[in-house]
Amino acid sequence: MKLILELSGEHPNIPLEEVKAIIPVYDQNTQVLIVDAPDLNILERFAYTHAAMRFLGECAADKESFVRMLTDMAITSSEPFCGRVKKMVDHGMDTPSADLERLIGFYVNGPVSVSTPTRVLEPSYLVEDATLVNCSGNLTEIPITAENQEIAHSFIRA
Repeated sequence: MKLILELSGEHPNIPLEEVKAIIPVYDQNTQVLIVDAPDLNILERFAYTHAAMRFLGECAADKESFVRMLTDMAITSSEPFCGRVKKMVDHGMDTPSADLERLIGFYVNGPVSVSTPTRVLEPSYLVEDATLVNCSGNLTEIPITAENQEIAHSFIRA
């Protein structure tokens, strides 16, 4: 399963090396890796990984591409949801976070609830010089575990 891992920023090399010692890393940027995990249980071995999200797709780091990706993904939520944007180091996205959150609420089919959501759609942006930017998807705030496989995430490239 292709995943995006959000790493701890506690050390510049240890989090990356910890993951590389166990599974292949296909792409990386500051605090973010794209990996192929054979089994979700392997995530329990990573001490320096804060979150794991299923990779769904990618787009350029601009508002138009973001909207196109949300439209193409046709995400639906039966549960009340809200959009939250977490901009990471070297994110490369000029559109304000609040605007991106509104776009998520508009393009995702389902009941929006900013105050009491049961699902949070959370894009993160991380790109510089055509490297990584993490974007929206159908995801909760908790990391993927063997019991919780509904987390999804996409990827944006500048």
